[in-house]
Amino acid sequence: MLPTYVFGWPTGQEKGSYLAVDLGGTNLRVCLVELEGDSKFEVTQTKYRLCVIDPRPPLPFVLAERLADARLAPLAAPRSRS
Repeated sequence: MLPTYVFGWPTGQEKGSYLAVDLGGTNLRVCLVELEGDSKFEVTQTKYRLCVIDPRPPLPFVLAERLADARLAPLAAPRSRS
C-alpha cells in the first residue's frame, strides 16, 4: 500500500477549483472539479484522443535531402588526374 499524506475526511465545506489531468497511451483526460461548499460541486470533463505521430520526415524534406545528396555527390567523389 502506498503511503498517503491525507489525514482527515472531507467535511463538505471545502471550496476551490481543482484540476485533474490523466495522460494515458491514447487519450488525454482533463477534469475540473469546482467545490462550492455545503457539499455542492460541479464537474467538467473533457477527453482528447492523442494522435499518432509518424516518425518519418515529411516527403518534401526527403525529396530535398535526396536532391541535395545527388547534387553534392559529384563534388565529394575523388577526381582522377588525367
